[in-house]
Order: sequence, then structure tokens, then C-alpha cells
Amino acid sequence: MDKRNHPLLIHCNHGKHRAGIVVACTHISHRWHRSRALADHARFSHPKERKADISFINEFIAAAPT
Repeated sequence: MDKRNHPLLIHCNHGKHRAGIVVACTHISHRWHRSRALADHARFSHPKERKADISFINEFIAAAPT
């Protein structure tokens, strides 16, 4: 991401699920470790973590270049 465009606001209806997926995937693209990105997502989506959201993030992790 171009740092000239920072700060960046990502939001959805409640700022948890859709926005949380985008943020988690952004963290992964910035080389965050998988467990850290998933823990961060869980922290903000709690108590309503969605299996589909976690699956999407895991698919993104699997597809991310190493």
C-alpha cells in the first residue's frame, strides 16, 4: 500500500465482519503471521465470529505469496 494514502479507513455496517476480513487480509499481505492476523480478527469480531469469515481468511493465507 502506498503510505501517501494513509491513514486508511475500512468500515462496514458494524465494522466487524466484512471490514474485519479486509483488515486481516491486509495484515497478512503485510507479512503478519497467520496466528496474529486471526487473533486480531477474533478480538474485534467477538462474540460473533463467523466460520465463513475464518474460512475466507484461511483461503487468503493459503493463496498469499511467500
